[in-house]
Amino acid sequence: KKKKKTKSKLDNVYGCRHSLPDGIMRATDVMIGGKRVVVCGYGDVGKGSAFAMRGAGARVIITEVDPICALQACMEGFQVATLDDVIGEADIFVTTTGNKDIIMATDMAKMKNNAIVGNIGHFDNEIDMAGLEKVSG
Repeated sequence: KKKKKTKSKLDNVYGCRHSLPDGIMRATDVMIGGKRVVVCGYGDVGKGSAFAMRGAGARVIITEVDPICALQACMEGFQVATLDDVIGEADIFVTTTGNKDIIMATDMAKMKNNAIVGNIGHFDNEIDMAGLEKVSG
């Protein structure tokens, strides 16, 4: 049982440090350096993702509902904001919360043209794909 918890903790915090920037660059052929990246959530996966994107040269903004986690992000030097406050200015959005409906189709309508939206959380219901399919264009 202890081995499983250790593996999970290491995978969540450190595994995404390697896979997130690599996955984004391979899938999009976009350089991360200089981009504004919103990481939704600052749990273990969010922490690893935030440091990975900062390490790749991005300016990272954290959205987090838990005040303790938000304070941790702030103390690590990350900007903390609400999604509504940064939805129109960021280039890349990464959901890491494990919760449902983090980025909705209505949010995506407010994003910059060619914004990249991705999920590295445990479940695939953080981004409103059903709502996105209903949008014309």
